[in-house]
Amino acid sequence: MDAFAHANAILLGGALSDHYQVDERNYNLASGFSVKTGINIAYTDRFSVSSTYEMYRMFTWRGYPDDINWDDFDSKTLNAQGDRSQAVLHVTSLQTELKLKKQWYLTGMFINYTRDTNYKKFEDVFSKTSEGRLMLTYKF
Repeated sequence: MDAFAHANAILLGGALSDHYQVDERNYNLASGFSVKTGINIAYTDRFSVSSTYEMYRMFTWRGYPDDINWDDFDSKTLNAQGDRSQAVLHVTSLQTELKLKKQWYLTGMFINYTRDTNYKKFEDVFSKTSEGRLMLTYKF
C-alpha cells in the first residue's frame, strides 16, 4: 500500500471557457493552485486497486474591456486572458487490475470530471462528464 498528497502553484494554465471564442481559442489563460491525492493497494502482483483525486482552482485575472467591439479588433494584440472567471476543476478516478497470465492484466478504470466556472459577466456554468475504460494490459 502507498499513498501520496501534494499541492502545486499554477503560474500559467488554461481553463475551458463557455464564451471566449477568439482566434480559434476556447479557453481562458489562468493562474491558481492544485491539490492531488492518491492511494494504491496491491495484493502481490495479482490484484491492485488505486484511486486519485485532483482539484484545480484557476483564476482569470485580466478580462477584455466592457466596451470591446468584437467585429473590429486585432486578436493578436488583444491583451486579455479571456473571460473574467474563477473555475474549479475536479478529477476523480478509480482503477483496478487483475493479473490474467504472466505479464497480462485486465484493467478497468472509471474517471469522473466536473467543472464549476463562475463568470463575472455571464451566468455560471457547471458541467460533468465521465468515462470508463476496459483494457488488456501487458507489463514488461
